Amino acid sequence: MLCLNGDVQRVPEEYSNAGSPFQLPSRRSWYFLFAVAAQAATSQPGYPVPQIIGPTHPSAVLPGSLHFTLDVYGANFINGSVVNWNGSARTTTFLSAHHLWAQINAADVALPTSGFITVTTNSPNGPIKSSTYAQVLVHQPTTHFSAERAAAVLNIGPPYMLAHTTGTNRVDVTGIVNVGFQTQLNNGDGTFTGAPTFAVRYPGFGGAGMGDFNGDGYMDFVFPNGLSDQTSWEQKVALGGPGAAYARGGTYTTISISPWQYLVGDFNQDGVLDVYQDAGFGNGISEIFTGNGDGIFSHGPFVAAQDNYAVLGDFNNDGKLNLISIDYVIGIGAIKMYLGNGDGTFQKPRVIKQNPSLSLVPILVSTDVNGDGNADLIYTDGNSQIHVLLGNGDGTFRNPKLTNYDATTMFYFGDFNSDGREDILSVGFGTVTLLAGNGDGTFTAGSMVSIPSLRNGGPTLVADFNGDGLLDFIGVSQPNAAYVVFFQQQ
Repeated sequence: MLCLNGDVQRVPEEYSNAGSPFQLPSRRSWYFLFAVAAQAATSQPGYPVPQIIGPTHPSAVLPGSLHFTLDVYGANFINGSVVNWNGSARTTTFLSAHHLWAQINAADVALPTSGFITVTTNSPNGPIKSSTYAQVLVHQPTTHFSAERAAAVLNIGPPYMLAHTTGTNRVDVTGIVNVGFQTQLNNGDGTFTGAPTFAVRYPGFGGAGMGDFNGDGYMDFVFPNGLSDQTSWEQKVALGGPGAAYARGGTYTTISISPWQYLVGDFNQDGVLDVYQDAGFGNGISEIFTGNGDGIFSHGPFVAAQDNYAVLGDFNNDGKLNLISIDYVIGIGAIKMYLGNGDGTFQKPRVIKQNPSLSLVPILVSTDVNGDGNADLIYTDGNSQIHVLLGNGDGTFRNPKLTNYDATTMFYFGDFNSDGREDILSVGFGTVTLLAGNGDGTFTAGSMVSIPSLRNGGPTLVADFNGDGLLDFIGVSQPNAAYVVFFQQQ
């Protein structure tokens, strides 16, 4: 029996250790975690949760550089928001709710490494830290991509794969393992240590979302959990605690299909994170659930029909979170943008592209490929072309620049050659190809690199996992389909 906010809670039998190979926290640990979770975040209008969106500028610097100014872009910044480098505050200038300047010291970039960037806003009730982050790569530019697989295998995998941090300024990974979730804690040297498994009876086949939903300083996550008849899906919350041990939170709604995606942000700018939940591959509705501050959510004011594959950003540079999504029906559909009003409501959708000839499983990405601070939009079509729509910063986009790609591969964005420009890494069966960014929305294909143990598959994650200043990626290894980290070689 457990006590949460004065109510007695019982751990259901299906989540107990009986007959399970996984070990859950002791009763004392459960009680401690629930006690911590009871410290609910308080609504604070005017002090929104800051959100980093896209890469910083610069995204890469040379080791031994002098001190420099770092541009950090996002939303929900206020005068008093502070940029942190590896957890330490740096002198910050507020330019707008979308843009901060931070003074980075020469000592921060003396040696090859990665700077872990977060933003903290000081409020009357204490600091509010961003759940999102960026990495600044400190390394000499490379001319090609080379990789070797990690010695340790991540015993987790899709459909959930979330990158985050437990407060160590290292990128940890949470994914599904058998009938549960587990966080692999990054040791900082290319190895990972598994945290306690969080048991789930019928995990959904879609996505999950992560953030500090109750303001206790630990990362929580939301996920779909199927009922025994597999015809309905509860939307559940797992509350984080020390060492990435999760305690069972509540259920905030039940729907007829497992969502494919959750996007996390403070849409109503009240200092508490909310969740956008998609329609589940064109079925049902997409909706924003407003955070209550205790790890549970309520139906919000925003509802849209048939929307999938959404991306979060600030596309008109007003510091408020916007959504771009695909109203998807095979063969037809539209890419639509919803500009946020900052109170949880959105303006009437604007069609960016009507009937865009989407690929069967479309990929929709938002990043800043030309380094101007404006969010750009990238999607794939059924003709094996990547469309790059450069953002103007006012909610409009320029005509697309096209790059061909192999439809049998997966591709991922990041500065893989540490030259300060966003690249594309195309991952296939046994090969990776770097499409080097030219800084104008176009890409130049480099040489194909053979990695015999690599197999095509997704989703995957990109980050500097071992802190050497080069981006790595998580991929699928043959022949046992295990997820491992493929590290770039120095």
